[in-house]
Amino acid sequence: MSHASLAALAVRMIAANGREMVLREMVESGTAYNPTLTPVDTPVVGVVETYKLQEIGGLVQQGDKRVLLSAEVVPKPEMKLVDGSTEYEIIDVGEVKPGDVSILFALQIRR
Repeated sequence: MSHASLAALAVRMIAANGREMVLREMVESGTAYNPTLTPVDTPVVGVVETYKLQEIGGLVQQGDKRVLLSAEVVPKPEMKLVDGSTEYEIIDVGEVKPGDVSILFALQIRR
C-alpha cells in the first residue's frame, strides 16, 4: 500500500469515526496603528482518545487527551482546538509521515 493510499484511508477512517471540531488560530488584523487579533476557525474532524494510565507523567498530565486528525489541515501548537463548547490548548503536535506523505496528526490537548 502506498503512502498516498494510507493517507486517503486515514481521511476516510477519521471521517467515519470522528466528530466535528474546530482549529482556531488568532491572526493579526486591523492597521499597524490599531492592531487586533481575530479568530479564524478551520473545521476539522477528529477522533478523541484518552491517555492510558502508564502514559501519564512527564509532559502528559492527568486529563490530557489525544486527538487524531487527518493531514488535510496542518495544526500548529499556537492554535486552539474547540470541541463542542470547550476550547483546548494544543500542547504538542505529532506527525505520522512515512516518506514524503503526511498521513495524520496526533495532538496532545489540555483544558
